[in-house]
Amino acid sequence: MKTINCLILYFFLLLSPALHAQELNLFYLDLIDKKNSENIGFISLSEIYRYDVNPSLHDSLAMPDHKEINDFHYIRLDSAYRERFLLRTDVSETDKVFIYDYATDLLKTFKVKDLKVAAILNNYTSPEECPCPQYYYMMGLEIDGKLLEGFKKHFNNTVVYIGKKNPFVRRQLKPMIWEKSESIDFPYPASKSDSVKHSFGFGVCTIGNTYTLESEGFQYFVQDFIEGYGDVIARLLVVIHSETKEIVCEKFYSDSEGTGLAPLQLFNSESTFGAEQWTGKLFENKPPVVFGFEYHSFGCPAISFLDKSETDIYIKCDNRH
Repeated sequence: MKTINCLILYFFLLLSPALHAQELNLFYLDLIDKKNSENIGFISLSEIYRYDVNPSLHDSLAMPDHKEINDFHYIRLDSAYRERFLLRTDVSETDKVFIYDYATDLLKTFKVKDLKVAAILNNYTSPEECPCPQYYYMMGLEIDGKLLEGFKKHFNNTVVYIGKKNPFVRRQLKPMIWEKSESIDFPYPASKSDSVKHSFGFGVCTIGNTYTLESEGFQYFVQDFIEGYGDVIARLLVVIHSETKEIVCEKFYSDSEGTGLAPLQLFNSESTFGAEQWTGKLFENKPPVVFGFEYHSFGCPAISFLDKSETDIYIKCDNRH
C-alpha cells in the first residue's frame, strides 16, 4: 500500500496565492434557555465587538456596573449600552438580520431596531462565580423564540448575516453524496508517491479510500489517509473544473485536539445522519462554495470557495472555552 507525508501536503496547501480580505461576517444562531423557561434565539457578536480598552477592565459604557445587576446570567442592554454595542460592532439600527437555513431554504428577516441587545454569560461560567469580567459575556442580538418557528431546534445548517441586503442565494446549495472510487482516479500528484517519511504527528499514514462526485460543472475528489488499524486521521479534498481541468479548490483536513472529521454520506448507504457536506452557490456575486468536512471543538468552521483567489469565510461562532 502507498504512504504519504501528510505534513508535506499540509504545507503545500498553505502556500497558495495571496487572498482577498474576508468581506462577509457570518454568525450562528443559538438557542438560550432563560431562567423563566423562555427560550430565545441569540446571535453572539462578541467576535466583532471592539473594546475601547483592555477587555479585562470594566467599560462602564458597555455594561452596567455589577452593583446594578440582579441576574448575572442575562443582562439586557438598553439605552446607552445599546448604543455602545451598535457602535462597537459597526451595526446600524437600520440594518437587517438575515437568518438562512440552507437545508430547508427557510429565510427569515428581522430589523435590528426591533431586536433586543443582551449580554449572556458564557456556558463555562456559573452566575455564582460573578461579578465577572465583561469578556465572560456573549454580547449580541436577541430574538423571541416564537418568531423562529420552522428552524430546527439547534439551528443546524443555519447561518446569519447582518447588513443592508440579503447576501444569500436561495435553493442552489446541494448535499454532497459520495461514491467510492479507485485511488488512481485521484488527481493530486503527491498522492502517487510511494513512501515518504511522515512527520505530521500520526506516524506513517497510508492512503485509504477515494470518493468522488460531480455537480454543476465540477468534479470533487476526497482521499482518506489512515493510520494503524484503519482509523481515518486526515482527508484531502480536491475540486476540479470539469471543462478546464483546473484545480479550483484543495483543502487538507485532519483529526486533532480541536477538530474531527465529519462523516461522508455515501450513495446507497443506510446512514440516518444525512449529508454533512454541501456545495453550490450560497452568496450573491461570489463563486460556488464547499464546506462541512470538519467538526470543531475549538475554533470555528470555514466555508471555502471553488476559486483560489477567494479566501475562506470563517463563521464567527464565539466558540469559547
